[in-house]
Amino acid sequence: MDDTVEGDRRERILNKGGARNFALDISGLPNATLHVGGTEPAADSRLIVEVGQDQTRELRLSAQVASAVVPERPATIEIRATDLATGQTASAGDHFVAPNR
Repeated sequence: MDDTVEGDRRERILNKGGARNFALDISGLPNATLHVGGTEPAADSRLIVEVGQDQTRELRLSAQVASAVVPERPATIEIRATDLATGQTASAGDHFVAPNR
């Protein structure tokens, strides 16, 4: 049995240019890991997603943290997408709320 707590959300990346790769990461929740359905981490452990030319890609994201370190209060998190070619970033904020203990 996996002893983790997770919070799921959906995000869309809209690409109005040529095919691009984005690195995804999470901040604001210590020791959390980010998982994207259908995507495996790269060799350097980063999550990289490709969005084709003039396409929108919908992602199912899961923020996971060990239950032993889940904060007692809601945590403000930020999920960031960084264009690997340009370094430009876009982010979305949310709250990670632990289930009742």
